[in-house]
Amino acid sequence: MKKIYLILFLCIFIGATPVLSQARSLLLDDFEGVISGGPEGSVTTGGERGESSVKAEAAQDIKYSGNQSLKITYKVLPNNYSNYIWVNWSSDYWLVKPEDIAWEEYSAIAFYMYGSDSKTKISFFIIDAGSEVWYYIFEDNFIGWKQIVCPFSEFKLLNWQPKDADKNAKLDFPVKSFRIEPRAENKVEKGTLYFNKVDLIAVGTATKRAKNLLLDDFEGEISGGPESSVNAGAKGESSVEVQAAQDIKYSGNQSLKITYKAVPNNSYSYLWFNRSSDYWLVKPEDIAWDEYSAIAFYMYGSDSNEKISLDITDSGFELWRYIFEDNFIGWKQIVCPFSEFHVREDWQLDNAKRNAKLDFPIRAINIELLIDPLSDGKIKEGKFYLDKLELILR
Repeated sequence: MKKIYLILFLCIFIGATPVLSQARSLLLDDFEGVISGGPEGSVTTGGERGESSVKAEAAQDIKYSGNQSLKITYKVLPNNYSNYIWVNWSSDYWLVKPEDIAWEEYSAIAFYMYGSDSKTKISFFIIDAGSEVWYYIFEDNFIGWKQIVCPFSEFKLLNWQPKDADKNAKLDFPVKSFRIEPRAENKVEKGTLYFNKVDLIAVGTATKRAKNLLLDDFEGEISGGPESSVNAGAKGESSVEVQAAQDIKYSGNQSLKITYKAVPNNSYSYLWFNRSSDYWLVKPEDIAWDEYSAIAFYMYGSDSNEKISLDITDSGFELWRYIFEDNFIGWKQIVCPFSEFHVREDWQLDNAKRNAKLDFPIRAINIELLIDPLSDGKIKEGKFYLDKLELILR
């Protein structure tokens, strides 16, 4: 059988403004190893009154990193006392001991959660060195993986405190443990949440997250065809469709949804979609490229295990490639350091400078999905979503 290539091509003409640097962090818990509930388990649960219930277990099918995540299945009734159930994980299972941490070097605690857009309010509690209880509230208003960053300065002291708390209304370090509480207010709340990768965020980096340079947020009109905001095309019986998606998005009101079909009886299938620079937020010539070390975007993966490349065209029209794999489910930020791009040896434009040096400014960005080969002879179909294209500060 002939080798079949399916290439999904996104050509992006960029511009810019200032961006974020990647946060330095300390990994506290990756939820690997045995996860079991109950009083003798590695994760303790409670608050189950009446018909309320909670279960904590390991999940290998939905995870952000490693081999598994912490899966919490819950049901909370609003007519129960305090309207909550809880899941607690002790510092006994952290990868580093609390007393060995230089807490003054960190400004926030963060974790990844796989949301279901349930709109459930969730409290994240920490127990300080004096046994006082502090909380930070956020909402499950997204789908897929998202990092929840909880700055220590935004934690509030809980009205109720245990008898042994020192009650000095001061957040004293080290922190002893964490607790997650889905809450019910006016209706029954039930669902499933996944947690992974608990980190401490270094001082000065948590605030930088809010200062990312947004190159494209995929808001506004997204439509295919030669006269539209995104152009698309295909050869043979293969096809690609681009459209806005309001149901699955990382931020804002929508994302860019790409639906593809690769037909194996084509010796070479070429599918592309292009978004004009008229729809970008900034211009390439306005960027101080020496201040940036990477380009990043959010992708909603389906764990297809397909290889995907991000290609960039430099100022000398040379093409450079960075390859990653769709080996995750839900939203994940794909960070592509400029130092890890390789010049393409298989093909270059006729007018390429061919000096094997990545010259700035970048003229275009291409996203390509490569299916190589379709060895089973079957039609390959799928979809993925893109959102929030950024440059990353050094």
